[in-house]
Amino acid sequence: MKKIFALVLVLILAISVFAACGGNSNNKDKSGKDEKFEYGKDYIAQNLKGDYSITYKYSVAGQEDALVITHTRTSAGVYMSYGGMEMLYIKNGDKYDIYQGSSENGFVKVDFMDSVTQEEMESDALYSIAYSFLNIFIHQYTDNISGLKKDGSATIAGRDCEKYTFQYSGFGAAVKYTYYIDKATGVCMKWDYDVAAAGQGGSMTFECIEFKTSGVTLPAYK
Repeated sequence: MKKIFALVLVLILAISVFAACGGNSNNKDKSGKDEKFEYGKDYIAQNLKGDYSITYKYSVAGQEDALVITHTRTSAGVYMSYGGMEMLYIKNGDKYDIYQGSSENGFVKVDFMDSVTQEEMESDALYSIAYSFLNIFIHQYTDNISGLKKDGSATIAGRDCEKYTFQYSGFGAAVKYTYYIDKATGVCMKWDYDVAAAGQGGSMTFECIEFKTSGVTLPAYK
């Protein structure tokens, strides 16, 4: 427990230091010229439109269990699965009806609950936690990062990705981030985090295991 707590503290410190490194989004390429980092929230907003479904797996080195999160959005509604818990909201006019999962009948409308607005849906505790976690995955990097360097390319979940790395040493800790960013949408498809401090080390991986932007459907519901 103490080891896990120590690593959590290092993670918090690393994130704080990482955030403080912002300010210059241009990095030098191998020729010494400025290399502009083109991906970010605006890029995602411009290129991830319409229906989509994305599933991530979060794992920690040395632990067998992994957390899986799925977010599906279509013109008909929103589906969210978080650690085995599922939510389905179907659009009804300017509000959303709430559906509960059933192993026999798929999702069935919860008649004793009123329809909710988008704001109410997004403020629901379980939805909010799941979406906030998912949002962290999608936007693992931010604009204006100084020191983020292009490091080749890779294919993650069938998507063509740019690979970037960021390393920092200080305060007795050394951290390395590796990002794999979908070229088509700007979404972060994979994020590796490695840390070493006080003779201890740890690593975490957030990886997309399925990303669909066409042929997307919601679970069956009645």
